[in-house]
Amino acid sequence: MLAGPPAGWGDLRRDGGRLVRGRVHVPPVNDASKVALFHLMEHLRRQGFVLFDIQMLTPITAQLGGITLRREEYLRRLAEAVSRPVCF
Repeated sequence: MLAGPPAGWGDLRRDGGRLVRGRVHVPPVNDASKVALFHLMEHLRRQGFVLFDIQMLTPITAQLGGITLRREEYLRRLAEAVSRPVCF
């Protein structure tokens, strides 16, 4: 049995092509969730992913480059993302 808070949790779902939907929750210890999200986003960029659906813009995700898209633009980008092959 481990002492202390859980290390955190998250889930990523690849919906085909170069689209990832994800969420990460790490207990608020020295901004660990921000660091984890930053590294995840950098990895996805390096692998050529073109859309990371975070579902809700927050001040932190905005600092990392997150934006709100109009439905039409989201659907256009989604169609592009799922049509591309990808290697996580």
